[in-house]
Amino acid sequence: MKPNTILFGFYDDSQPSDFFEQNSTFKELKMAKVREEQFLGLRGDAYEHRGLQPTEYVRMVHDCMFWMQKNVCLARHFQHLDRAAVVRSRHRLYIDVWPVNFLHPEESPSAIDNCWLFTMQLACILHMVAGWKHSTTLRIFMCVGSFGASGDGGEEVARHRRHWESMLQLLRIEATISVVLWDHVVGMADLTSKGPPPNDYLRAVNAMVKQHSQTTAVLFLYLPPPPAHGDEERMLYLEQLDLLTSGLPPTMLVHGISPVTSITL
Repeated sequence: MKPNTILFGFYDDSQPSDFFEQNSTFKELKMAKVREEQFLGLRGDAYEHRGLQPTEYVRMVHDCMFWMQKNVCLARHFQHLDRAAVVRSRHRLYIDVWPVNFLHPEESPSAIDNCWLFTMQLACILHMVAGWKHSTTLRIFMCVGSFGASGDGGEEVARHRRHWESMLQLLRIEATISVVLWDHVVGMADLTSKGPPPNDYLRAVNAMVKQHSQTTAVLFLYLPPPPAHGDEERMLYLEQLDLLTSGLPPTMLVHGISPVTSITL
């Protein structure tokens, strides 16, 4: 099988965690060397001590999407994921999917495309892991304005909800759908502007997601394509992702390119 997905750790200043020390199975792999250097050595804590600069990291993400045509995932905060605690939990935990392009909310899709099919597939696979199926529930958040929750807009929300429900049924995915009013959040962004959203808006999005993630085990967010040119734009892109995901539960930012599920059979 040809690999179609590339997974990156998130580029931040969090303390590196050596997972190989937690399992003796990986002892030989941990000690492997290439040209006298430890093959899987931990990076330094400070940016200046790293072999990879933040702008280079963003360029790699861009190249994986557009030159290699691969699905790309950025994983953040997974060092805080206690898998055993999830399985043992007496309270229902959630695997959350937010189908919104938070960096460009005006571009959020009204249809379920390859990207969201891939995101749903990842969330569904995690839900099917032994122990997780009985301790977690898959949950999808629909962000709507108050104008869309009543009157004629209510019919539009109901239509999108039926669309998601029919797609989930077609894919045989069990999930609940939660509607979130976010006028107070999206109102901070200029939906008519093609420029980057203000930081206050991103902090408000972060607070909104955090508010609904008190019992979340893992959440999935949309990963917007990185800028193709300009180091300043690349740094801004990474800073925006940092603001968006700061302090959240284990988070997977997902961008799907290739089709992963067929609904034509």
